[in-house]
Amino acid sequence: MDRRVAALLLGTLLLADLPGTAGAAEWKYESFPEEIQNRVFFTAAKVFPFPLAEATLDDPRHWPPVAGFVGKDTLDIQVWRGSGKDLVRSKDTRDLALVKGQDLNLNYVARGSNGLLEGPDYFWSGNGRLVWKQWHQPNKPFSEDHLYRMYPSGQLAEYRYSTRTDPFAKGPTSSLVQFFGMDGGLMGVMWERAGNPTMYWWDGKPLKGDEWVKKRKSLG
Repeated sequence: MDRRVAALLLGTLLLADLPGTAGAAEWKYESFPEEIQNRVFFTAAKVFPFPLAEATLDDPRHWPPVAGFVGKDTLDIQVWRGSGKDLVRSKDTRDLALVKGQDLNLNYVARGSNGLLEGPDYFWSGNGRLVWKQWHQPNKPFSEDHLYRMYPSGQLAEYRYSTRTDPFAKGPTSSLVQFFGMDGGLMGVMWERAGNPTMYWWDGKPLKGDEWVKKRKSLG
């Protein structure tokens, strides 16, 4: 359950539509280490699109119990219901309708993989809003996770790109997190790497961790 709790904690903060904008921030690629420069986006419009183009899965009733989104693997659905981090896996994989006041998380595991998440992973809040969606890509030599969190309006609020050399590890090997304002402009960036100090930027400037956290919390 550790991996489920870690993932679902990402959904406990339900972002509100706020007047926050990127303002007059001046972002420069050379401000970032070279290895992440091609993955930093100054506007939400430039972020890599979600790997699954069609919006069919935005409605949980359209999720098939068995799928094959990634390569040749057969994927079996997992259904989690409850509240916040206290979701419980449901044995019912057929009735996927949203229930008022009950959070819903749907994802897939590769058959015969001991629970390896693969393909789409969506979280809806108890009011029926799609809060975030994630894509798990178990590549070699490392796995990739792409998480997209939305404002209630549907605009992109956060994009998180994580890698894992061990797909079953509790935490990522590296994680690049980017926050966007309601105007679509980049507001904050955080880069974490195992065994290295975490680096933070806000409004185009590097910050200390505690200052960055305060600005992040000001978004809601």
